[in-house]
Amino acid sequence: MIEFYTADEISSCKKIIFDNAKEIETDIILLPDFVIHHDMDVHICATKDMDDIFMLLSAMNEYNLLDLSHRYVTDSIDKLASLSSEQCLDRISGRIDSMEEAIENM
Repeated sequence: MIEFYTADEISSCKKIIFDNAKEIETDIILLPDFVIHHDMDVHICATKDMDDIFMLLSAMNEYNLLDLSHRYVTDSIDKLASLSSEQCLDRISGRIDSMEEAIENM
């Protein structure tokens, strides 16, 4: 993701996602706070921003809030990062391994 999007795009995305998440946050369910990273290296800031986004999405998933969150779409498929063939195969292999493990544990 970091190689495909600029640090500014990642930062803007993070702000939008965190703002939208605050709309569904309650007094009982507290989601991670929005943090602005002030590192000198743009790559480090972008990496930390991506980590923050995944941390928020993980917390929302844990509290079953993803269905209540906004849906995001693109106006151009060219703006979406794509996976290489090797990455696709790794993901498929990982899913198959998970399914096999789940079946074994039944």
